Amino acid sequence: MITTVTLNPAIDKTYRIRELKCGRIHRVQQVTEAPGGKGINVAKVLHRLGQQVVATGLIGGYNGQRICHLLDEMHINHDFCRVSGESRLCLNMIDDQGVGTEVLEPGPAISPAEWKRMKDKCADLAKQSSFVVFSGSLPLGLDQSAYQQLVHLVQQSGAKAVLDTSGAAFRAALDACPFMVKPNLDEVRQILGANMLTREEIGQVIQEWHQHGVEWIAVSLGAEGAIVSRRDAGAWLAIPPQIEAVNPVGSGDSFVAGFVAGLAEHRSLEECIQWAVACGAANALEERAGEIVPDRIREFNPQVKLVRLSIT
Repeated sequence: MITTVTLNPAIDKTYRIRELKCGRIHRVQQVTEAPGGKGINVAKVLHRLGQQVVATGLIGGYNGQRICHLLDEMHINHDFCRVSGESRLCLNMIDDQGVGTEVLEPGPAISPAEWKRMKDKCADLAKQSSFVVFSGSLPLGLDQSAYQQLVHLVQQSGAKAVLDTSGAAFRAALDACPFMVKPNLDEVRQILGANMLTREEIGQVIQEWHQHGVEWIAVSLGAEGAIVSRRDAGAWLAIPPQIEAVNPVGSGDSFVAGFVAGLAEHRSLEECIQWAVACGAANALEERAGEIVPDRIREFNPQVKLVRLSIT
């Protein structure tokens, strides 16, 4: 079983509009709604890939109930911790040129008692899981060590922790030595306080994280693909097929889902990388984040090019 953890889940609403202008009234052409948050996106893709998955996290209020209802409609198992606040709503407004603008609510504030229940649930689910995926931002009320605490707990319980977050929460979690991390290039720049990074500088960061104890590192590069490295096994630049993206939101989450699915199925190192990139590309062709068509993944998989890198 694979568990996904979304500490700040949401209802994702997408508005299709002709053109977005500040200070103007806009008539929405189309509205779509889905359960969201990065970990939930991972769970949706894992489910479509045929993996046994459970989504957990912190939910509250009417929006929390709606998230559970939408997951039920998708036949995705879930086991959330209820909190007293209201789960968030996130808007993605996409114009006729395909340019998206996101507006994200902060979500509820989490009390110490609610946080303890979440940690207990993660520890219990980890005992039944081969992988636990932690994705997304932290809600109000949690300090930056939250993911560090959870990574330590689940790996003590025998599961492998996969981390996809950013900023101080990411830096703190590195001390718990997660099995895999997947920052994007902008997040690596933010962590290092750099506006630009050469491939050599990215390689130095990857080596430092490997020396710290991280087994797998994937730095996603958007439309240019990803740099993926395994400790003591080497690194690859994975170049995706050329596509005309419909909505790239959720492609990083789909990458994580594809990679973890590959590991769970004991695929080769190269196959895991190709499968992950193919999942990210397939997601970018869908209107909603975390949506894939398995046939597209099989079509894209052989089109993913792998270039061996030297990052030592």
